[in-house]
Amino acid sequence: MVTESKKPVSPGAIALATAIFTEDITRSKLYISEHLLRYGLFWEIYKATERHVALLDHEKYEEGIQGILDAFEKGTRIGEVGRLHDVSLDERLSWRKRKLESAVPTGLPLFDEVLGGGLFPGQLMVLLGGTGVGKTTGSILCAYGAAQADRKVLLISAELSREEIETKLDCKISGIRSDELLSKEPELIAKIKKFYKERRGQIHVAWFELGTATVHDLRGYYRHLKQYQSFAPDLVIIDSPDNLKAMGRHSKKFEALEEIYAAVFGWAGADRIPIVVTSDVKQASRKKRLIGVEDAGGSYEKVKKADIVIGLGCDSDMRKEDDRGEFIIWANFDKVRTGRGGVTFQVKVNPATSSWSVIRALESEEAREAPLKGKGGSTSFIQE
Repeated sequence: MVTESKKPVSPGAIALATAIFTEDITRSKLYISEHLLRYGLFWEIYKATERHVALLDHEKYEEGIQGILDAFEKGTRIGEVGRLHDVSLDERLSWRKRKLESAVPTGLPLFDEVLGGGLFPGQLMVLLGGTGVGKTTGSILCAYGAAQADRKVLLISAELSREEIETKLDCKISGIRSDELLSKEPELIAKIKKFYKERRGQIHVAWFELGTATVHDLRGYYRHLKQYQSFAPDLVIIDSPDNLKAMGRHSKKFEALEEIYAAVFGWAGADRIPIVVTSDVKQASRKKRLIGVEDAGGSYEKVKKADIVIGLGCDSDMRKEDDRGEFIIWANFDKVRTGRGGVTFQVKVNPATSSWSVIRALESEEAREAPLKGKGGSTSFIQE
């Protein structure tokens, strides 16, 4: 027998269940489509109900009926989506305040300013660039910035080893080069130890061998941390989904990438957590100064659903390292759904110390022809 529902259900759900209980499958499918709009129910209910109707084809009537009732009860109703705009100002102001409080810093205050306060729950940010341009360094910066703000971070590497990722973190904290890490004075090593003591339990590092894990595996690991290790991340960083394995079988690489990035986007939205990913560009775009969504390598779907896309570009004149191993890149905020887009930062990158430092900010159109050095550009984002 169907268990009695704890919540009142719509007449449409009862009529639908009645039709199914009489094993009239054709009639039940008609009820699905006819009652959706009449009772203010949306597409997700149709899809959920359709799945449970399939159970009936295998004579699993009790599961099918109960599933349909649950779908109708849990679905979004039209009354919950629309309302008069002028009667909810106080509620919106309160929501905006809570949203700002939930923002996770990126590690660079100027970047946070452009993003409207930082990274917000459910957002997907893509650091898009070629090999060696500083994508991993940027992800380390995000992890460090979030930890400094007492936020918990799950840093996942699908490319580098645990030792390589942890060394980059140590270099960021201490400000010394990786090749000098063991030869420096004890007080610098003490600085690293002090950070981890003060921020104990703030950063969790996970690593997966190249091409062995799926997004489902990563999300499963995330849930394991929350449920069994009392570690609830405020930010997830993946370097890089391009190296993950698709769950389905695909004959072409772009199809696999579409599945992978759709799953990452779905994860961010379903668990209401910001996710930062690094991603590669087309071969032809690796020497471009300004990288945009059109330069995404493999599939445009990698950036289509993203809330934030920061293109990391580096032309040949800027890629030359100085005696400290530093070089210049352009961080182009090409797509920003909440905040201000169309801003490009000139950034000095030091991979050896896992650090970024902003030199100046320009409008993206100015940056196309801007000289490598000298004054110019917008001053509204420049640190004094």
